[in-house]
Order: sequence, then structure tokens, then C-alpha cells
Amino acid sequence: MRRCFVGLAVAPETRERLSAALEELACLPRAAARRLRLVTPANLHLTLKFLGDTPEEALGALQDVLGDVCGAARRPGAQVAGRDAFPAPRR
Repeated sequence: MRRCFVGLAVAPETRERLSAALEELACLPRAAARRLRLVTPANLHLTLKFLGDTPEEALGALQDVLGDVCGAARRPGAQVAGRDAFPAPRR
């Protein structure tokens, strides 16, 4: 079994901005920082669908289908317009 997801890569310039924001979060007081799970900039992505545990024998078919879909799709354009957290922080 493999834990799988479908996701989009983050553009290098967006990755740099997010990396700077992650560095700021790493400086939070310990109580707040313990609730955060920070990732390394190399692992930043936008998860579209979490598939969870997927049988090894299904991976080839999954790659084929996703390859067909991605090959036929336009490259998406997106911009970061703001940031928020969930669940909402307690005040």
C-alpha cells in the first residue's frame, strides 16, 4: 500500500514566498508552533485530492489515467491572494 494524493506543483517564485512565510511561522512561541506541521520548501504542493492507502497493483492504472488527464489539460494559473488557517485560531 502507498499513501497517495493528486496535487499540483508550486511555481518556484511562489515556493520562495511560501518558504519565507514558513520561516516566520517557525519563530512562533512553542505552544503555537507545536500545533503546526511545517514542511520543507521542496515538499510544498497544492493537494487536490487525498487518495489515502492505495494498493500497489493500482498505481500503474492510476498513473496512466492521471497522465492522460494532465496531458489534455491546460496549465492552471493561480495566484496567492491571502492566507488563513483552519480550524480558526482561538482568540
